[in-house]
Amino acid sequence: MFGSNAADKLFGEQGADRLDGGEGDDLLSGAEGDDLLTGGTGADTFIFAKSGGADAIADFNVLEDQLLLGEGLSVKSHSIVDANGDGVADLSIGLSSGSVILLGVSSFADVHFG
Repeated sequence: MFGSNAADKLFGEQGADRLDGGEGDDLLSGAEGDDLLTGGTGADTFIFAKSGGADAIADFNVLEDQLLLGEGLSVKSHSIVDANGDGVADLSIGLSSGSVILLGVSSFADVHFG
């Protein structure tokens, strides 16, 4: 699913979704399944809920983007991994339900939560 040059709201469904917000300040939620999320340019918000799977964000910008955790969801762990084998450090965040990998992000302290 692809967004436009405006501020888009993209919501995935069950299964593995691929969401790309394009330009603008977008809101993306993969819902259930193992999803690949790309915010594109702009200050994007990535929403996670209890029904989430193992998601990845391809372009999390620590200066603009934020993670929004749904009610009852919390961070349980975090570690640095090479999730896709490209030799670049990625941040893996374990949630109370599911997980998210921020590709190319190497510091948990740099992540903004809304």
